[in-house]
Amino acid sequence: MSKELIINPKHIPLATVNQDEESNSKIVKILLEQVAVNKHYTLTSNQIGYTDNKICVVNVGTPIILINPEITSYDNHAVESIEADPSFPQKVIPTLRSNKITVKADNLKEETTYGCEINDLKNKDNQTLVQQAIFIQHAVDMLNGKSMYTVEYKAKGQPIVNNEKKIQRNDRVVISKTGCDDKHLKYKQAKYFIDNDGWQITKRK
Repeated sequence: MSKELIINPKHIPLATVNQDEESNSKIVKILLEQVAVNKHYTLTSNQIGYTDNKICVVNVGTPIILINPEITSYDNHAVESIEADPSFPQKVIPTLRSNKITVKADNLKEETTYGCEINDLKNKDNQTLVQQAIFIQHAVDMLNGKSMYTVEYKAKGQPIVNNEKKIQRNDRVVISKTGCDDKHLKYKQAKYFIDNDGWQITKRK
């Protein structure tokens, strides 16, 4: 099992980017290995000390690799997200992120949309798509020198909180925490870990 790399909490912004394919491939391999072994949702090149390459991996559903990413558009709505970051162990904070974004990157053939329309949020099949959009925003912010503590909400409309039906005590949920295996529990059991140990709900059953 790979050892956890030292994560840079300063989020050094990347003013220059490396176009060398061999160098980029090496960093992509390291990032993919680290998010898989340590169960990170996202990790960026500058977090692991590579400040000449602008690369991120988002580990939600099928891993997404983005080289020199730029978000070109944000949907005019937002959803509330609870985010964690390997640069800040045991910390989770609420943020507002756009539910749908468009991204261009050197390794994408064309601009690609991630997320879904605000009216489609209640469809559980779309939750993974929205989580991908959220963590791409998280990763691009990190590449630009911003942490989740300095997130700037870029959508132009009024924020909309993801108002799913309130979780009941006996509802089953999946909770996750960086570096740990997921737990499948009733909400009344999961609440202790959420309130006291940095876990977060990633799926409702």
